[in-house]
Amino acid sequence: MPLSSMIIIDNMASSFAAQLENGIYVPSYMGQEHDEELKTISQFLVKVADVDDVRPFVSKFSGIVKLQSLFRAGVAPL
Repeated sequence: MPLSSMIIIDNMASSFAAQLENGIYVPSYMGQEHDEELKTISQFLVKVADVDDVRPFVSKFSGIVKLQSLFRAGVAPL
């Protein structure tokens, strides 16, 4: 499967550390009553189902690539 069509959703960022543009971090589910992660991610997945390359959309949705660039630049996010 090409990386352009792959999304990795995991509660361990190390699972997609080599492909940050393909990864969405989700917090661990521990039975929280008002957990909305699945709902939010499912809505996102429906929106990107037919795009040619998911990576720009995943990067924007997750923000992890931006966070990585801030850390590399020595800027602490607020």
